[in-house]
Amino acid sequence: MLASRRAWRAGVDGYAASGLEVLPPTDLGIWIGNSEGTAHVVEGEGTATARKLAVTFTNSAVFASSKSYLCTGYDETREVPILSIAYASGTQVTFEYFTGAANDTIRFQCVGQ
Repeated sequence: MLASRRAWRAGVDGYAASGLEVLPPTDLGIWIGNSEGTAHVVEGEGTATARKLAVTFTNSAVFASSKSYLCTGYDETREVPILSIAYASGTQVTFEYFTGAANDTIRFQCVGQ
């Protein structure tokens, strides 16, 4: 289980897509500090505006709070990781990058409860 945690953290911190491993819900719940509820994954992509992509979660994609999930982001246009992720709430997160065109394509994945 520890090896899985290291691989997952490497994917989050190092943005290594090949190292990202989604943990089973029970293990994930303990890892993010909340053993209640069921974890889920939200993936998507969008076009940034002014180097930011604001994502709003609805229905079953909503997370419990801004501290109940973690995201990774990748700028597919420039093929580099996203440098800033701001968690506003369980329904909204913003991905931001600081160089390049203002309207790059951003792919993201969020995991949590």
